[in-house]
Amino acid sequence: MEVDYLYSKYKPLLFSIGYSMLGSIEDSEDLVQDTFLAIQKMNCSSKEDPENIKAFLCKIMTNRCLDLLKSSKNKREVYIGPWLPEPVIQGVIDPVKADPMEKMVFEETISYAFLVLLEQLNPTERAVFVLREAFAFDFRTISEILNKTELNSRKIFSRLQKKIQYSEQDVQRNLNEEIIIAKRFIEAAETGNLDLLISLLTEDIVLITDAGGKTKAALRPISQKKNVIAFLVGVSKKIKSPSSIECVIVNNQIGLLITSEGEEPTLICFEREKESYRRIYMLRNPDKLKF
Repeated sequence: MEVDYLYSKYKPLLFSIGYSMLGSIEDSEDLVQDTFLAIQKMNCSSKEDPENIKAFLCKIMTNRCLDLLKSSKNKREVYIGPWLPEPVIQGVIDPVKADPMEKMVFEETISYAFLVLLEQLNPTERAVFVLREAFAFDFRTISEILNKTELNSRKIFSRLQKKIQYSEQDVQRNLNEEIIIAKRFIEAAETGNLDLLISLLTEDIVLITDAGGKTKAALRPISQKKNVIAFLVGVSKKIKSPSSIECVIVNNQIGLLITSEGEEPTLICFEREKESYRRIYMLRNPDKLKF
């Protein structure tokens, strides 16, 4: 096997599998390297190539992810406040260059809302759902990757479909629409326009903050529209000047980056329902906001 060729061809896929399962960029990159080191060692000791090298690589990567998820369970349990996945921040949006945004290749990065949803699943469920829903692997390949029967893999996926009722393909990834809504949110935050803010939130809105105990944040999810609005108004009043709120591309969707002098940056990601937000995710943990 030509390891360099395999690396260039399959690294993006393996990283995507790792990131979808772990919600961590650094861990995913480390496991990709581990996977190819394993292939290199195998190359030295065997002259026979696996019949399906793509499935074989995915199997190694997936199993390493499963091992890491199981070993990191205790760390998640002692984490201060809610744990949110690490976002992929793809860049600040230049309002002068609006047209090229439509040319983004949305399929490359899993949406942030989908990534958060996967946190509800146990490691095996997550593997089955990611391989099938996000990467369209057939059940035979999934069963080979996870050392399960094809029937068992089908049953797990069928149960999950009924449980979470969400498809990554259902996300309307139109950046121009998203940026219009995001700018209305910025206007509401900067002007204190409560009516506008209220109109942008669904009745079942939930706001989740993640600071990891490293800066100020709510230690529990905030639900009910009135409570979320009160929290957002309180946050906006505490933002020090000079400060800025910019639209950024996060996991191929629109997010907001808030920077203020002397303060850690805050990244806000959204889950939309038509022209309103039903979930708001605020990341303040500096370890997850790397630029």
